[in-house]
Amino acid sequence: LMDKEPPVIHETMTLNQILKIFSENNYLYYPVVNAKKTLSGIITVEEIKDTLMESNLSGFLLAHDMMGLVRQYVFPETPMSEVMEKINRYHLEFLPVVNNEKKLYGFIDRRLLRLHLSTKIIELHKRAEALT
Repeated sequence: LMDKEPPVIHETMTLNQILKIFSENNYLYYPVVNAKKTLSGIITVEEIKDTLMESNLSGFLLAHDMMGLVRQYVFPETPMSEVMEKINRYHLEFLPVVNNEKKLYGFIDRRLLRLHLSTKIIELHKRAEALT
């Protein structure tokens, strides 16, 4: 359920480098890490659009200048029930997974999580029908 190798943006990447990552992937949220690969923020498609529309300095901006704060995250050993509860309680579309030093371990995307759960429910219904 977790993407263990999400596309990562480094704090020092330029807007052009960030746009290249966005164009090569289907995510709406991208983790930003520092030189030690510690999670330091998040960049969303909305933030990129806002930056492009409002700034004449877009050629000089780095990821660090555009990223938002990461308010919630979980650890690899966090039970799925707690992950779902956190996603629902805070209305999150993404949830970074970090280790104890806040180094990025993976990324959970709400859309992919719902797709996976829906698929599992359908599979369980088919199994139950086959038993009757």
